[in-house]
Amino acid sequence: MRPRTTTSFTHRARSNKAQSTEPAPLSILRKLYRIPWLFLFILSIIAALGIATLHSISGARGAYLADQQLIRYLIAFILLLTCAMVPAKLWMQLSYPLFALSILLVMLVPIIGVMPPGAGAKRWLMIGKVSVQPSEFLKIALVLGLARYFHSVPARKISNPLYLVVPLMMLLLPLIPIFMQPDLGTALLVAMIGAGIVFLAGVNSFYFISAGLVALGALPVLWANLLPYQRERIFTFLNPERDPLGAGYHLMQSKIAICSADLWGKGADNATQSQLNFLPEKHTDFIFAMFTEQHGFIGAMGLMTLYIICFALLSLMAIRTKNLYGRLVISGMALTLFLYVFINMGMVMGLLPVVGVPLPLMSYGGTSILSIMFGLGIAISAFVHRK
Repeated sequence: MRPRTTTSFTHRARSNKAQSTEPAPLSILRKLYRIPWLFLFILSIIAALGIATLHSISGARGAYLADQQLIRYLIAFILLLTCAMVPAKLWMQLSYPLFALSILLVMLVPIIGVMPPGAGAKRWLMIGKVSVQPSEFLKIALVLGLARYFHSVPARKISNPLYLVVPLMMLLLPLIPIFMQPDLGTALLVAMIGAGIVFLAGVNSFYFISAGLVALGALPVLWANLLPYQRERIFTFLNPERDPLGAGYHLMQSKIAICSADLWGKGADNATQSQLNFLPEKHTDFIFAMFTEQHGFIGAMGLMTLYIICFALLSLMAIRTKNLYGRLVISGMALTLFLYVFINMGMVMGLLPVVGVPLPLMSYGGTSILSIMFGLGIAISAFVHRK
């Protein structure tokens, strides 16, 4: 009986020791201390620049847009802090339900969605008097869902074809209703975000090379199934001068605004393209062109530097995070933010085709700013609870 008692006591001691080494729940003050306030400060500077740019629009419309954007950012900032306080384990448990909910909302868009005047696709749902673009939240939910899945897969089996069926289905499932809207730009953005998460999880590069070759072979089929306005966007990208008063008008005016800015810009009062309303969609997709016209090359480089600092800080946060779920969520949000900025700036400068991608925290819009801050809040939660 004595050896059994000793063994039982040793087992209990080891169990108590293991329990004692588990990290205690973080207090609110400790969580606030771990929040990367420099990162939030940079985000606030970018948002302030966007609000100031909106306010520079002539007439009462500029003041109205700026006030609305300020209210939305304050709400989004509170949402970010709230998400950062929630334990990362809870967000991991909610990843699949949030992904399923976003899929459901995106599937409802082709059925009961609305198409504002001048838009080429159904992208919005009306919830009361508020319009919501479900595809914006889908991008964040896809990052969470894929991070949750790869967190549960053993490292040695990540590249096993059987274990890639689920992430492939998670990636293809939302693309079908997005194509039905139709919204090719959002579909490509979702595909790039999903592929980036799969790559960051450590899947063998052979799959990406094979997928790239298949995509190249499928280009003729894709071109044959493009809608007329989608083909027109590609033609306009290749040669905007072919229709300067029609399909190429947006891009031509955007280039004029950027190229005429010189080194220091024209200032808000002398920015002819934006003040005289030559530049369409200057408060949303083309706000970078308006900002560059006002503040010149120096201002544009300064804004790019702020975004680069955000990417660098998110990368450092991912490196310091101990668990795979947290690293993938933070890296996925860094990738999402990068793609938004890269595509929007490339679009307004004529380096990429014109698609409906806003500039994060700068472009006017509630769904965009709320979804980005929601995703960044979860990323900060993963960093705060990194151990």
